[in-house]
Amino acid sequence: MRLSGRPRARAADPIDCPARVPKGSSREMTAPKLRKTEPGRKPGFRVSVLPASTETDYQAVFHGANDTIFIHDVETGAILDANLKSSELFGYGPEELKKMDVGLLSGGRPFTQTEAMRRIRLAARGAPQVFEWLIRHSSGRTLWAEVSLKRIAIGGRTRVLAIVRDVAERKLFEERILSLNRLKETLLGPSTLTDKLELITRGIVDIFDLECSGIWLRRPGDRCGSGCIHSQAERGPHGCRSQDPCLHLAARADRTADPGETPHDRVPLGSGAIGRAAAGLEGRVLSSEVGCDSDSPESPWAKRLGLASFAGFPVLSTDGRPTGVLGAYGKAPILPRDAAMLEDLARTTSQVIQAATAEAGRKAIEEKYRLVVDNATEGIFVAQDGVVKFANPISSNMVGTSSDELPKRPFVDMIHPDDRDMVVERHLRRLQGERFPGTYPFRVIAGTGEVFWVEINAVLINWEGRPATLNFVRDVTAQKKLEEQLRHAQKMEALGRLAGGVAHDFNNLLTAILGFSDLLLSSMGPDDAARKNVEEIQKAGKRAASLTAQLLAFGRKQVRRPRVMDLNETISGIEGMLRQLLSREIELATLLDPHAAPILADPGQIEQVLVNLVVNARDAMPAGGKLVVETANFILEEHLEIDGLPPPGRYVCLTVSDTGVGISQASLPRIFDPFYTTKELGKGAGLGLATVYGIVTQSGGNISVSSAPGKGTVFRLHFPQACGAPPCPDAPPLPEAPAERDETPEGN
Repeated sequence: MRLSGRPRARAADPIDCPARVPKGSSREMTAPKLRKTEPGRKPGFRVSVLPASTETDYQAVFHGANDTIFIHDVETGAILDANLKSSELFGYGPEELKKMDVGLLSGGRPFTQTEAMRRIRLAARGAPQVFEWLIRHSSGRTLWAEVSLKRIAIGGRTRVLAIVRDVAERKLFEERILSLNRLKETLLGPSTLTDKLELITRGIVDIFDLECSGIWLRRPGDRCGSGCIHSQAERGPHGCRSQDPCLHLAARADRTADPGETPHDRVPLGSGAIGRAAAGLEGRVLSSEVGCDSDSPESPWAKRLGLASFAGFPVLSTDGRPTGVLGAYGKAPILPRDAAMLEDLARTTSQVIQAATAEAGRKAIEEKYRLVVDNATEGIFVAQDGVVKFANPISSNMVGTSSDELPKRPFVDMIHPDDRDMVVERHLRRLQGERFPGTYPFRVIAGTGEVFWVEINAVLINWEGRPATLNFVRDVTAQKKLEEQLRHAQKMEALGRLAGGVAHDFNNLLTAILGFSDLLLSSMGPDDAARKNVEEIQKAGKRAASLTAQLLAFGRKQVRRPRVMDLNETISGIEGMLRQLLSREIELATLLDPHAAPILADPGQIEQVLVNLVVNARDAMPAGGKLVVETANFILEEHLEIDGLPPPGRYVCLTVSDTGVGISQASLPRIFDPFYTTKELGKGAGLGLATVYGIVTQSGGNISVSSAPGKGTVFRLHFPQACGAPPCPDAPPLPEAPAERDETPEGN
């Protein structure tokens, strides 16, 4: 290479013999009879002058080498000699190259004349150089070469031997490897399967400089039809049959071809290059005459687009069965090295599809479980480390807390204080592996402060690598209330039987006492000294008879004379008497529905019920207030989980409400118990409301009460309507028993 302003090499510097290229370089040329370096001289080769015949042999080796060889001047970097191979690599003849600078043969920064001289001088000092260099062809195109620089001695002068090898193919291969690795890294991202398959097909076209690529997959039930590649062929080996298994095009990419210019939306399995590759009949399918294969259904399409080569590789399922094909078309032959990389990409495609299929299956299972868990009628949650790690919507709704806030609340804070120790102890014992019944009830406090009963079924599980409990809870508040109602009914039934039996026997004794007291009084004169004592005995007997009558009513053993009656008429008939029972400070109001249906009951007992309830209300309003008695038809078409409501049916509702002191929650469950009272001795026997309860239930009705301290009390009595029932003959009412007063500590 010639540098501007530099002196040319002298004619006395002959290049009269070759130098041996160091071992390990890409080419090795051996010069005969190399002499050892003289003492004191720098390391290197000294080449002796050879005979002309040997010079001819040297020229044959020099110009016959497969790599470009330059001999450089150490001081100027000029090309002193170049072999014939250099013409192929650079496009210039050897004589032209001797006149050119290295910089003119380079691809530009950082590959400059200055950098070349730096490396030549390093080699001349005994430091061999091997590096890649971007060279420029005479046509202007650039390509990569590997340059090896080594110091040699020729004719007593130090020179630099340069061996330049074309590594464009190797660089292209390396670039394709890097591009494929980047593509594989991209495929690890969160994009959809369709996007990933399109990335693969686009990558094949761009990386391998091909014209078209596609991925065809099998789907259950796919059969040939109007979209098949050979649907127009009615005869021959590729005739379309509607029941043939078929592949569908999942993704494709094109360089120049019009995407609409293809019949490849569906391909019959086993037919043509694509079908054969997908069927796994031949493993991979490579063809360099795809446009000329008359037996292939793709041939007309490929020929029209000028395609010559095809490479197809099966896409496999997890069990190794072919489920599709990755195919690529090109205008030039597909080299074996590229085919190997495409086959590796087909394996990657198989893994991508397998992973997507597994992920879709996992998501489908998760969705099924989510639907089951989210729509379960029971609360489902996982408890660990004292908090709720997971909860379904029902669990959140139960405690009135959002699903986001629920994990932030300690689990024990949602448990009623009276049940907290029991629940925590069982939870901890279960975490320790102890086995005992996992189903038990306890009370929960909702976010609103409401207390309700739940029944939990807990099992030990492993959650995120550590022990936890999987819990199924259901609201059993209604069940608990029904159980309590059943126990109360059974208790009242037992008390009624006891009270009725005692009252019946006691009534027999009272009959004798009252009878003999009447006989004694009839035999005594008005001034008899013992007459007053007998009269006291008779009064006490009558009071005892009154209590007995109430006990019989409560125990449902009182003689009833039911008839179809108008509740409004009964209330109106005793309204005056009811007003006399009340103080002036209490206002009595009656709101009677004129359309109230008749009921079947004993009028005398209904009057007794009204008197007892009015007296009870009076005692609850010592400072005055308002008492309301009202009637209304009530129709319940379906069962409702509301305390105090009767079964579905048609009823007449009798409501007695007051504005009194109310009843505490502690006393409310016991107000109908016989003899329940906290009044002072002699202020009441606790039978008034018990009598009301007995009469109402004996009449087939239902009674409920709602009250709170300071909020007054409301009694609701539901009697079945007697529409259409035959009227009963009027019967004289039973003798009234005195109304019981002061039933509860609050007066109700």
